[in-house]
Amino acid sequence: MTIKNCTLIEALTCNEDDLVVEVAKKIREHLLRHIYVVDSENKPVGVISTTDINNRIVAEGKDPNNIKANEIMTSPIETIDEDMDEREAYKVCVKGNIVACPVTKEGKISGIISVNEILRKLTDVQI
Repeated sequence: MTIKNCTLIEALTCNEDDLVVEVAKKIREHLLRHIYVVDSENKPVGVISTTDINNRIVAEGKDPNNIKANEIMTSPIETIDEDMDEREAYKVCVKGNIVACPVTKEGKISGIISVNEILRKLTDVQI
């Protein structure tokens, strides 16, 4: 079985050139802790967490109105192609200590897969 047979979570994304203040508002609106940064072709290039915003902007006294997403994102990031085998995807997550990973189709982000979803599919557990 491949990842395309799994249930994906909708990916919250922002553009590389978005201002951090707008990124923070988007994260707050969706009640999430991270957002994926995509380039002009919708390919994932980084991730920003609320901790990144706190540590790289707030704690350093920087103005979030003058800093772009690509200046504080963590990059590069792991991605999982939708055609990847579920076992291999699980190994990617465990190796990288990742609980949720962007899934790509032809290099473009199509959703997020959680480790729990991969495990459900691998063990055929229905919840």
